Amino acid sequence: MYLHESNDAAETRKREARPSELPDSGRLIAEATPSFGAEASHETVDPVIARFRAALKSVQTSELDRLYRRLPDLDEHSRHAIWQFADCLVAKMVHPPLECIRDESRNGSPHRLVDALQRLFRLKD
Repeated sequence: MYLHESNDAAETRKREARPSELPDSGRLIAEATPSFGAEASHETVDPVIARFRAALKSVQTSELDRLYRRLPDLDEHSRHAIWQFADCLVAKMVHPPLECIRDESRNGSPHRLVDALQRLFRLKD
């Protein structure tokens, strides 16, 4: 019986000591949570963005190849200028939605936007 009482007293002392530790543990959790959420979001978002860019690059390349076959007399300088134009056009059109997803990833959960991107462009895992 005495052993049980001594264990109870030790537990009481531990509980009494814990409230002073709670602010520190709460602070640590509060500091770690945003970075954990951001890292988890990046792990979800980055592969989707990479697949999106790869899909666009594939379409761009195939369409440019198709154009070049239709215009066989284009010199190398003209081909390069057209390729640069297509590259800049795709980059400018893609920038705002990707920036929106990145902002949402930093500020919260980008999952709805990422899901929409995957559905709209039929991106596979």
